[in-house]
Amino acid sequence: MSFCLTPEESEAVDAARERLGRQGVLRNRSEVIRAAIGCLAAMPDGQLAEAALATQQLKPGRRGQAPAVDDEAEKEWSENGDPD
Repeated sequence: MSFCLTPEESEAVDAARERLGRQGVLRNRSEVIRAAIGCLAAMPDGQLAEAALATQQLKPGRRGQAPAVDDEAEKEWSENGDPD
């Protein structure tokens, strides 16, 4: 599994790690993100929807690349999910 973060989101993960470290809780980036997923799962539906709507949508792929987009494959992916 992979996902994209904006530079600001990446900095927020690092800031959360630092906050945890000051409390003696040492976690790597993956563990911080997994903790955040746990928080999302525990949110009431309305609050989860608000958080999702406040999140910038990013195009898939690595930044700086300009991958060729196959409109038919993109449509199939969005309808059926990731084939992997």
